Amino acid sequence: MIDLPNIESFVLVAKLGSFRAAADKLNLTQPAISTRIAELEKDLGVQLFEPRNRRTLTQRGRELLGYAERMIELRGLLRFAANEKTAISGPFRIGVSDTLVHTWFSALIARLNERFPRLTLDIQVDIGPTMIEALTSGKLDLALITETAPNPELAYSPLCTYPLQWIASRKIGLPGTRTRIATLAKWPIITHLRHTITHATVQDMLARDGIVDARVYTSSSIATTLKMVTDGVGVGIAPVVTIKQSNLEDQIAILDVEDAPLPPYKFVAAYPRNGETRVAAAVAQLATDIAQEKPPTLSPAAA
Repeated sequence: MIDLPNIESFVLVAKLGSFRAAADKLNLTQPAISTRIAELEKDLGVQLFEPRNRRTLTQRGRELLGYAERMIELRGLLRFAANEKTAISGPFRIGVSDTLVHTWFSALIARLNERFPRLTLDIQVDIGPTMIEALTSGKLDLALITETAPNPELAYSPLCTYPLQWIASRKIGLPGTRTRIATLAKWPIITHLRHTITHATVQDMLARDGIVDARVYTSSSIATTLKMVTDGVGVGIAPVVTIKQSNLEDQIAILDVEDAPLPPYKFVAAYPRNGETRVAAAVAQLATDIAQEKPPTLSPAAA
């Protein structure tokens, strides 16, 4: 009889590219993974990996990999059909954008605790490119990130869209209506990291108006941006919803910058297509349900 744990080990070694990575994923030793693969090869009567390079699938291994992935998927379906609340257990590695930490992520955690009480979470707060790499290398099970160019190895589920706004501390005296980017550039501009759409947009706006001496600061942390803006360090860019969630409406003004519109933040849930995806798909659906509940909003206001 073919054991499903052996099939799962085969799929993970093939997907992650090494016995060690599969062992880390399953919280096992590397010799234990080697034993599982040897047992599966004996049961099937075929060599799954090349003898001289155990990272490389044989021709038969490549042919059988799809069947193995389907068996793991069917196991997930069986667990869900039987009793998803108790069947889903163990660690689940989830990455999340800093913006979502400051909006509805805690509500998602509460919903997960209620629906899957035996699931334990490993939470990583990071930037999108890092989390995409972690998903494709098997280090994350799901990531809640800003929308990027599609990756064929990943499945996506839309979450929410948040408008971005120019913001400033009320104490620096900027007007809330009909401000121009040339006025903002008198202060340091606090924006997102380099190589992001927002950072590129700001640079294009400054270049368009011939502003060459602007001081542009970058930050990957919404909390850091809001703190710097509140303290009057400079003007910033942030999703409006984070100001409401941080109770900073009395300290931060939303600016109406007529010549500098900002692209919105579009968020998606992303998870690997291959392997057992039922848990990731279920968590992604919960995230979608919570994210699409009406968020608090603010309107531009005078300082």
